[in-house]
Amino acid sequence: MIAGTAIAYAQSYALGKGAGWGRGWPLWGSQVPPPWSNATLPVARWLHRGIAKEFKDLIGPRVEVSEEYRNKVLEILSNDEDVAKLLSEGYNVTSVKPIIKAYVAADGTVALKASQALVTLVKKGEGVAVALVDLEQGKVDKLVVYSKTVIEK
Repeated sequence: MIAGTAIAYAQSYALGKGAGWGRGWPLWGSQVPPPWSNATLPVARWLHRGIAKEFKDLIGPRVEVSEEYRNKVLEILSNDEDVAKLLSEGYNVTSVKPIIKAYVAADGTVALKASQALVTLVKKGEGVAVALVDLEQGKVDKLVVYSKTVIEK
């Protein structure tokens, strides 16, 4: 909501609408810079930083998961009693995201390893579950279920 308000505020001045505390762009008095000028770039950068902070967990390198990795994770999931119950109730696996860790050896070499995965299960209109799967131990370490509960009065 704040970002949308700031964008609308910045656009109104950039387009010469003056919908704020006075006429024209607030930094330059009555001179109104066009929306494509460098005068509007600091506002855009500030907004981008704010939005990036809100979605910092989603921004990063994109990793593609092989079918073998995905199948191994799904096999471990189906062997867990609690997850099997969710699957039988209509939950579907929507994403398998590996947790990648970098290990640095004494000589400075770096090795990447994805020994854990986060799996999202969704039942449309009902809830979401997230499972932490440990591939080395072959088990589900944690299962968090967020359900939609409606109490009508």
